[in-house]
Order: sequence, then C-alpha cells, then structure tokens
Amino acid sequence: MHRTATLADGASSAALPPLAEWWPHLTDGARHAILRDLDGPFPSRVLREIERAAGCAVGEADRLRDDDRHDLVGGAGAVAC
Repeated sequence: MHRTATLADGASSAALPPLAEWWPHLTDGARHAILRDLDGPFPSRVLREIERAAGCAVGEADRLRDDDRHDLVGGAGAVAC
C-alpha cells in the first residue's frame, strides 16, 4: 500500500511502510547505515534497498517513525541487526 505524508513545507512524500515490512530484507550495510543516524536522512543506496524491500516509492524526506526508532533501540519487539 502506497501512502503519502504532508511535510512542513506543504509538499507530499511517500510515507515509509512499517519497519517490520522492509527491515528484514535490507543488507547488513544498509541496516548499519540507518542505525548510525536514526533521525537523519537515508543514504541514497539505503533508499533504493527500502524501495525494493517495501515495494513502493520512498522519498528523500522520509524518516523513521517514532515507533520504529523505539523498536530499533531496544523497545518491546526490538529488531535485530
């Protein structure tokens, strides 16, 4: 399912699907790149991997959701590298 989100400047961007849908399909290198900067933009190679894994477009402005960041840093149901 393809979702859109409205950014602060009014532009729309594809919203990331839930982490569990694409994280397991990323390479170790892509996972580590995300973990190095949970709040920052995804490197272009990581964006391409997420798009392939999720089966939808991912915009450069897309970021991890708060719940996804929480899962990655050890919350309930934490995702392993």
